[in-house]
Amino acid sequence: MKPRQFIPISVAIAGDQSHRRRVYRFRCATPGCDATHEVSSNTHSGVRALEDLTKTMTRAGWELGRNASRDFCPQCMADIRKRKRGADSRKGAEMAKDQEPSKTTAAATAAPEPRALGIDEALVIAEKLGEVYVGKDKGYSDGWSDKRLAEDLNVPRDWVRQIREKRFGPAGDSEEARALLAEARVASADAALMVRAVAEKLDRLGAIKGQIATLANEAQTISADVDKRFRDQMAECSRTIGRVERSIANIEKVFV
Repeated sequence: MKPRQFIPISVAIAGDQSHRRRVYRFRCATPGCDATHEVSSNTHSGVRALEDLTKTMTRAGWELGRNASRDFCPQCMADIRKRKRGADSRKGAEMAKDQEPSKTTAAATAAPEPRALGIDEALVIAEKLGEVYVGKDKGYSDGWSDKRLAEDLNVPRDWVRQIREKRFGPAGDSEEARALLAEARVASADAALMVRAVAEKLDRLGAIKGQIATLANEAQTISADVDKRFRDQMAECSRTIGRVERSIANIEKVFV
């Protein structure tokens, strides 16, 4: 099957249409959901690779399908999993009811013992932790927690806690702190864009001031040159008038 192609678009930076950047924009396919997410099409090393793009969206909690009609935001994915778990639970309850004997014993009615953590489940949890847990200092990547990972794998939350503590130790942060950190990162990114836009405008203003200063100097030079020429011409006119007056006086002496 041909891999999906992602086409970047051009968007304005901080609302300034004269400064733009290229991003991949994803929109949730759930009817009535307006959730969107943007990822820059470039990285420090060049154009963003397809694998890096899909990993970035996965870390953000998005599910990307074969085409745009199968893309879902984190909230909608959580709702889908919740509905699926509810359907599975109802189906399991119905099957258990059908298989329930007509006469029950005390052993049959006793509450079942909690499922033990097996090797296969531990390996699956550890593998997923390797994808979404950054390390002891930073904890989970944005949008992830013990609770969400347990829901994503449909396993008890305590299993996730056990494996995480064995591999990385106690969680050094909380869901609330991660949410605040994510908001701070977004605000920081927006502020950086605004600062860059203001810096570019200041650079343009400085260039315009430089052009104005150059024009002012040129105008002052032209004015001084015109003034000098005017004064030279006036002096020449005065000298010419003086010569004419002296010639007239000499002529009058001859005839008088």
